Parts: sequence; structure tokens; C-alpha cells
Amino acid sequence: MSFVLILSFFMKTALADYLLILTPEQPFVITEFSILESIKQEGVVYRQSAWFQYLPLTSTVQAQSVGILDSNCYHLFSSIEKKSKSLNFIHYDCQDHEQMTITKVIKFIGNDDQQYSFEFNINIFEYENQWYYFEFIIFPYNNRFQIIIIKNEQILKNEILNVIPFKDQIIIQKIGDDLVIVDSKIVNISIGDKFATFPGKIMPIMNNNNIFDFASAAIKLVKQRKQCRCQRNSINNLIDSDYNYLNTSIYTSQFQNCDSLIFSGWFKINEIIQIDKEMTFQFIKLTSNMQNNQLQNQNISPLQLFYKLSQDLNEIIITSYSYTFPSVTLDFTNDPFLITQKFKITNNIQLWHLLYVKLVEDIWDLNIKFYEKQQVYEYKTQIIVKQFHQIFYKLYLGNLQQSTSNYLNIMGRNLYFFNCNQNFQQKNCHQSCGECDGPTYQDCLSCSIESQRIYLPEYKQCVCPYYTIDEDNKCMSYLDFDFKLISNVEYNEGCNYGQFELNGSCQQCPGLLNSQTIGCLECVMNPTDWQRSPFCETHLYLNQDGSTSELKKQYQMSRQYFTFNGINLELCSQCQESSLTNQNNINQDIAYKQESFKKFCFSESSLDQCYICNIQYCKVCVVLITKQVCLSCQDMHILNDDHCTMFSLGKIEENNCLSPYYISSTKECKLCTIENCIYCFEYVVDNLTLTTLQKNFQQFNGDDDIQVGCAMCKDGYVFDFRINLCVKQTPKIESCLRSYINNEGTEKCTLSTKSDFSISREIVNCEQFISNCLQCFLTVQSILRCIICKEGYTTSITEVNGQCIISQKPNQIISIQGNSYLKDAWMQRIQSFMGSFLPNSYFYPLSLQTYQIEEIAITCKEGYKLAKLRYCVQYCDSNCQECKLSSSKTEYFCYKCSLDYFKQNQRVQIEGICQTCSLLCAYCQSKSNDEIIQTSPNFIQTSGNQIFSKNCYIPTQDPNIIILPKQFIPIYCLDQSCQNNLLYVFQNQMCSEERFLLYYLLTNANIKYLNQVGVQKIIIQIEYPIATKQCNGGIQINSISLKENIFSLKKTTLIINGNAALFNKTSYNYLIENFDTIQISNFTMILDNSSLNFGNSMLKLIMKNIIFIGDQQQQERLLLNSNQLNNIDLVNITISNAFFSQSSFFHIDSLEFKEQLHIDTFLILNSTFINSNLFLIKNSQLSIYQHLS
Repeated sequence: MSFVLILSFFMKTALADYLLILTPEQPFVITEFSILESIKQEGVVYRQSAWFQYLPLTSTVQAQSVGILDSNCYHLFSSIEKKSKSLNFIHYDCQDHEQMTITKVIKFIGNDDQQYSFEFNINIFEYENQWYYFEFIIFPYNNRFQIIIIKNEQILKNEILNVIPFKDQIIIQKIGDDLVIVDSKIVNISIGDKFATFPGKIMPIMNNNNIFDFASAAIKLVKQRKQCRCQRNSINNLIDSDYNYLNTSIYTSQFQNCDSLIFSGWFKINEIIQIDKEMTFQFIKLTSNMQNNQLQNQNISPLQLFYKLSQDLNEIIITSYSYTFPSVTLDFTNDPFLITQKFKITNNIQLWHLLYVKLVEDIWDLNIKFYEKQQVYEYKTQIIVKQFHQIFYKLYLGNLQQSTSNYLNIMGRNLYFFNCNQNFQQKNCHQSCGECDGPTYQDCLSCSIESQRIYLPEYKQCVCPYYTIDEDNKCMSYLDFDFKLISNVEYNEGCNYGQFELNGSCQQCPGLLNSQTIGCLECVMNPTDWQRSPFCETHLYLNQDGSTSELKKQYQMSRQYFTFNGINLELCSQCQESSLTNQNNINQDIAYKQESFKKFCFSESSLDQCYICNIQYCKVCVVLITKQVCLSCQDMHILNDDHCTMFSLGKIEENNCLSPYYISSTKECKLCTIENCIYCFEYVVDNLTLTTLQKNFQQFNGDDDIQVGCAMCKDGYVFDFRINLCVKQTPKIESCLRSYINNEGTEKCTLSTKSDFSISREIVNCEQFISNCLQCFLTVQSILRCIICKEGYTTSITEVNGQCIISQKPNQIISIQGNSYLKDAWMQRIQSFMGSFLPNSYFYPLSLQTYQIEEIAITCKEGYKLAKLRYCVQYCDSNCQECKLSSSKTEYFCYKCSLDYFKQNQRVQIEGICQTCSLLCAYCQSKSNDEIIQTSPNFIQTSGNQIFSKNCYIPTQDPNIIILPKQFIPIYCLDQSCQNNLLYVFQNQMCSEERFLLYYLLTNANIKYLNQVGVQKIIIQIEYPIATKQCNGGIQINSISLKENIFSLKKTTLIINGNAALFNKTSYNYLIENFDTIQISNFTMILDNSSLNFGNSMLKLIMKNIIFIGDQQQQERLLLNSNQLNNIDLVNITISNAFFSQSSFFHIDSLEFKEQLHIDTFLILNSTFINSNLFLIKNSQLSIYQHLS
């Protein structure tokens, strides 16, 4: 009786033999064989066979107990007695690392008690990735035994022996797995000998005893399976990453390779952090995915990349390997396989460089190209190698040595890894570029002509023109969205932006109005009604340095008005009434200005001799065309933003020199130059009683050896006084959280986790001693004082034991009491350092002037920062490039916002938050909800489209960009009329697709484009099929989604061209809503008590060449259904065989209808009207033009 244990297998028929594929989970086959049962039957053949492929770095099998690192001999096949476990037969491969030989061995004891042994020496370069076959065939009845050994398709041994290869009767036979000898009948195989699991593929064969040419059958069976077929990874493109500091990434290949691999990527060294004169930084390593240090040794790594930097020479070092013996368990101490290629980099090593590595069979190609404008620096080599095959690779990138003092910050872009050979050409440039010297959109050297892009040389970018949007790396215009431009269809009535209306004419607003200045915002923003209140108080100026701006108001004691003399606007000196054309004002002002020139006088002078200065507290005024301007203020006042404010005397001088600045030994405020240091100080090297940490220290002698030290580094750093650096490392003292290293190299702890003050005088977890206390400090007087309290509490210094009291100031994490003028609260945080570093355990003394003590913020919550160095206020957002304190020092504002798509500074900020304008607008402000409703009542504002609804005051500098004077939004003039009317033609082949039209039309990209260029009118033209087509779906379309999404949209027009299509009876409605104009022509409609419903919006309706045919059903509904028709044009309308009952063709009952009703040829055939009106018109003021039949 025999049985087979198999976890998973694959079978393929070939001459009735079957292949089994062993799995990693159970990499063996076990059978039981009884020689006694077999010997009784003549012609019975017993066979055991398998193909073996040695692949030492392929994790296709898992060792049960003896792995590849435990033995250099690999078990292939064995036979043991069932009960005693005594070894009768063994086949194994053995590697001799000293002699550098590989031997295949067959040993067994025969039924004649003789020992048999066969050995085959294998060429060391013909072992790995080669298929070897072993088979024995027993002819029990004839007492014969046949051995077959095959390499690929070459028969190495095929011999028949007159012996049965077993001594025992019941045998357990095993293919694969490991083997530990329990008992042995074979000479030189001892108890305890270990044979490792064979590292590679094993394919046992389930044999058929009717085959007689065993060798040929084995070769034919495996012929199609022995060749490696590479299965490509589904993901080849690695994620773009910035490898900063200790960052690393790992990419694991989904499938194994065969004999090839490709790795390519762009890299750029952004920053070099280097303490030593020479550094070697490992950035890339490619290994197998086998998690063992020996199996990830660099001697079997196909690729490693190092950057070696020194003062005199920069190098890139690339390593690979070529094995000289196919073992992965050798002693790699002397790097026997390692291949090292060094490239001396003669160019700037911080340029973008493209790495390309390719292995195909035994040829290893390497290419590195550095790009600097049009110059390319190339380094390449080709090497013949011998490497292992069929490996699941793992790719490591980043700071692989985890160095904290010598490392590179590197950008990685467009990284690709292929486990199979294929045609791959790395794209050099971003899609937006023509030529480039790097992979990103910020590395362009030129733009391709076909891209339509504009080159910005200062930023090395190619941007899309203003009349397009950048979508999917393509500049998309209305043509890309299948629109057509309809030019010169309407004339734009009304005044231009910057003009105001006066008696039916347009006049220029006072003051400057250009790309940087608006002199009178009251006029610009209220062109219709400014004439009724013609004054100017608000102006806007965009600074040339790109900084943010704000609307400025001119504060005056009395408002000054303008008059219009028929030719020009003039500032009226003494006008008290707000009337631009008041003749009394004009005459009075002319007479006043014709008087002799007056002076600016103080109040005691006669008004007849003086001009009154309207700026409060101003001493010297001048008159400009738009306003008065103060040149100097009265005593006790200072000039600030064109107005005078009082300043106070007697303020005590405050210390504003705080971190990252410090007070030097010469009493100067200096910036701390020690990177990652929070609190800098100066000290005399040989006299630590002289430091700037002592309260009220005296200025040092210039001859002293003065050094700069750090009293506290950032978390994760330790200050080393020997090298004057905050070093990225953690304290080595047990339980220590913060420390420093003194000049003698001794580490000193200044903050500990243990309540053991012998380690450090400052500890954490202090709430057990002081309520609400996080960190506390033990003074030399053994008084425990709190240093840092929980959030919401502040550390008191007025009490001897330093308790935590409730904080009175919001938005701070840590606050400590201190002198309000010295702002020395931070000194409490370094009490532990001073007690350790300075002589006599120095303790910073508490302030004696308790009236000067106040709560001072040390650290603020996220989004907040210190103001006046004592309390936390909201800080600028991440889009701000330069954040500043206001002149009052009470709030932050963004002085410079980030650049927009066209590399122009965004000019608007509110309380430190940069505000985004449309790309066509240089300066904007948000509309109120009422303003939005008034301008575009259907518009639904979202976070994505709200920039298009903002009031724009100054457009982006381009002659084709204008501001619409009533909507105050910028548009790009697509033609000379600046009407921006677009036509969309839709082929409604299935008759009912129009209901989905707007869903397909209003993609995110389309909405963005229509808003950005400022489309004002959209015409949708629906074309129906040819006359032979009948439509059964009605008509349903609603333009409300256009108006909800496009702020600039003023009008929508629908044109329906039926092309003589027939609309049959249908259960669907005819519902056409929210269009301003509807034009329907050329179709026939079967009346089934149906209505053409046009909604409730104001509508102009045009119908031409329409036939309505009755269908024996009464038409009781209003045929043209809308109560907001304001213009109707009916041409060549026919009603045939219809039966109207208590209905009308249309019904007008609105005082809003003041336009025209035009009817030209209205034909009624064989129709009946009962209690109906053909046209019912009431309460309307209109003209009717008719031509009825």
C-alpha cells in the first residue's frame, strides 16, 4: 500500500506521467513502498523521479528544520525503514566551499548487503538555474535497479544494476524537505548528519509503469516547463518621494525575475548635511526578499549606490556582484563576489541626474546622466557578470545607514522597477516641457510649440495661456471641450470698468486706475450711483515687491466731494452737499478757487486766508487731485498710514532679544547660529562664572576666549561642547531624556524620567509631587519647583515652591511667569542645565519686583505664534512665504503670499491667511451672500468655485483681460467683442440622450474652464436624427446646473433642430427649463394631451416649422406652458386634427410681458376648439405682428 502527501500541485499529461509542483508550505512528497508486495508480481515496475533546479535566492521552499545556512549538502531523495527510521537510500548535492566543488551523490545499501555509491562532479557555472533529473526504477520480480541522471536534456547516467536498493522491507520514501539522520545502514552517513532543504524548485513526477523509454519521457515531459516565463509586476512605477533625514522606502517585487531587471529614476541632492570632511552615504540597495543578513549581503546585491563626498572630490560608487562559486553561504568577509565601479563626478553633484541600470542575462549596463541646462554629463559602464536567477527583489532607498550627522536629503522622481526585460525609455522631461534638465515641471528649458505653453525662464516652467486651463498636462481651450466661439452676436452696453454713469454718458473715475493702482474705489465699485455721493476715501496700491496689499481709507475730519464742470471732475474745496452736478456747488467752487492762494493755517487764523486741513492732528498738509495728504504731524503724534496717532512717553525698555536670538557678551542681540539650538549663550572657556546666562551679567573682556554654546537643543538632539553642535542622537544615560556633552566628553543629564534627582535635577511625571505639573526641578536648597505645567496652567515664580496656577491667556501650550520687561521666563526651562554646567549649581534668581511679573507664553498651539514675545496669536497659514507682526505688534499678517500658477504673488491676506483670487485677477475680495445672490442668483458657492465669485479690483496684466463692471469679475476676451459666447452642438442620436447632456458637459475641468475665462452666454444646439427616425422619449433638459456652476454666465440659449423628426405619443414629459431663450424648429409632435413645459423663468420663445398632430384624444392641457414668456416668435406653425377642450395654445397673463408677439403663418387644419382660446392674452403690454392662415 502506498500514499502521497501533497499540499498543492499542478499536473500536466505527457505519456501518462504527471508533474507535481511543490509548494513553500509543504515542500516534499512522501510515499510508502513494500518490497514484499511488489516482488510477487511479474512485470511490476516501481519508479521515483523528480526534476531539481538550484535557485538559492528564491523563496519557493521553506525549510522545516534544516535550512540553507545549516548545511552545505542538500537533500533530494531518501528512503528510510518505516519503524526504525534507518536510512537505506539517499540522493543529495554537496558543495565544498574549500575545494570549490559541487558533487551529486547517490548512496544506498542493496538487498545483497553491499554498499553502493555514485558521485558526479558538476561544473560550478552549470549548476545554478539548471535543471537536473533523478530517477530510479525498480524491477522487483527481476531483482534489477535502473538509475537515470539528466542535466537539462543531456543524459549523464543511465545504468541498470542487478540489485534491489533496499535492505529493509517497508520503506518510507521522501522527495524534497530536509533530513536529519536518526539511523543509517549506509557507510559514511552517520547519526545526526544534516541535509538541508534543497534551495530551488522541485518537480516530482507521478509515474506510469507502462513507459519503457524513461529518459526520453522525462525530457519530453519537462521540456515546456523548464524555461522561465517572466510574469511582469502589475505596478512598476514607484511613488515619488523626498528622502530627507532618516526617511527610507521599500519596494517589493510582486513577481520574481528570470534573468533580467531594469531600474531607472531621477534623483537630486537637495541638501548636504556633513560634519566630517569626507562622507559616504548609501542611498540604494537591491536585494532578495529573504530576511537574513547573510542573504542580503552586498556580495549578492545586484545594485548598490553610494555618494562619496569630500572637499576635493565627489564620487558616485556603484556596486554589483558576479559569483565565482554558486553559494550564498560563503564567508563574504573579503567581498569575493563584489564588483565596484567608481565615477569621479566632475560636475555639480547637486544637479538632477538620471540613473539607468539594466541586467539582461549576463550583461550589466549602467548609465548616469547629469543635466545642467543644455549640457549633459554622462557616466556609463558595461560589465559581464554571473548572477543568481528567479529572485523576488526588494528595493531599498533613502538613508540606509541611518546616519544622523552625515547624510543627504534627496528627491526621487519617476522611479521605475521592472522584473522582466522590456522596451523601456525613461522620459527625460515633464509633459509640459520641450527641453529640460530635470524631470519635474519646474525644470523646463523650453516649451514645445504644439503645447501652446508660455515659458517662464525665471522659474523654468511652461504654463498654459490665460485663455486655457492646465488639465492632465494639457492646455485646454473651448475647442477641447467641443465648444464653438460665436463672435459679435451682441453689443455690450454700459460703461467700462473704471467709469461711472452720468446723464447717459460714461465718465472716467477720479484718481489713477492702472495695473497697480485704484485711486477711488467708491467710484469704481458703484458706477451707477456714485454721482449721487461723489467722494473718494478708499484707494488700493499694489506694491512692486509683490507683497500683500489692503484697501486703504483716508481718514478726514470732513468729507470732500467732487463736482463735474461739464468737462472735468474737480475736487470741491468747500462743498457740503453730495451732488456732482449741483450748479451752486460748481459756481461756489469756481469762485473759491479763483481767489488768491491761501495757506494751511492753524485754527486761530481767518478761514478767508487759509485752507482747512481735514486730517486730524496734522501739522503740514498738501492737496492732491483726489485727497489731502499729511506730510508731518503735530507734537506728540507720529505719521502712520497717512494719519497721525499719539505716542506715549516713559515706557521702560523691554527685552525683545529672545530665541532664536540671544544677548551676546557685548550686550548685542545676535542670531543663534547653532542649528537645532533653542537657547544660545556665550561663555568664557576657562572661566564659567562669565556667561550670558547669569542675571545682569557684565560685559566681557575682549581678550577672553569666548565661545557660543547651547543650553537646550531641540528634542532628539544633544549639544556637544567639543564640536559646538547639536548632534542628532538620544541620550546614552539610562532614563535620560535630555543631556549635553561637556568639553571633557562627559555626558550630563538635564532631564530624567526617573524620580531620582541624582541622575538629573529636573524630572518628568511631577504630578505626584505638584498638582498639574509635568516637569519639576530640585533646587540646591532641596525645594521642588514646577518648571512646566499642564496645558491650561502656568508656572508660578512668586511662590517658593513654584506651583501651577490657572493660565489667563489662551492658545498656548507652555507658559511660565517672568519679568514682563526682561521676558526671562524661558530661563526656568534651563535651570537644570545651569545648575549642572555653571559653578556652584547656579540658580537663576527670581524677580523681586512682583508688580513686574506676568504670565509669559513659551510655546504656542499649532497655528499660533508669540506676539510681543509674551502671548500667542494666530500665525500665518502654510501658503504664506513671509509672515510679519503688524505695526501694533498684536497680530500677524502675511507680508508675502505664495506664487500662483503664473508665478505672480497672491496679494490678498486676511489675518495671516492668504486668499486665492481667480488667475485672471491680481487683487480680489469675497462677495457677501447678498452680493452673490444679486449678481448670479442661481450660483451655488463651493470651496472649489468660490474664487470665481469674488470681487476683482485689479485684473492680471494682460490686454485681453477685463473686469465686468457690474459683476466685478475678470474675464478673458475670446474675441474683440469680449462677449464670450460659446456654442455646444449635441447629436441626439438616440432621441432621449439630451436629459444626460449637461451631466456629460459639466465635468470638473469644463466647469473650471468656463468660470476661468468668464463665459457669459452658452448656446446648446441639439440636433435630432434624420426624418426616418421616430422619437419616443419626449424632451427633458434643464440649464439650472449651468447657472449653479458658472458664476459669469448671464444667458443660456437652447436651440432644438428636429430635422423633421417625429415625436410619438410618450409617457415622458416635454420639460425644458431655466433657459433664457428657446428656439425650436423642424419637427412634428403627436398631441397626446401633452404640454411643452418651459418652467417659471423669464423666457424668449422662438418656434419655426412645427407641426402638431392630434391623436383622437382631447387636448386639455395648455400646449405651451409657461407663465414667464416675455417674447414669442411663431413662424410656420401647423395644428392638424387636434381637439382642444378648455385649453389654449398659449396663455399670457403677466404685466411683465412688454415685448413682442410675432406670428407668421399659423395654419389650423381639421381641428376643433371647445371652450378654448387659441391665444389667451391678459394684463400685458405688447405689440402683435401677425400673419395668420
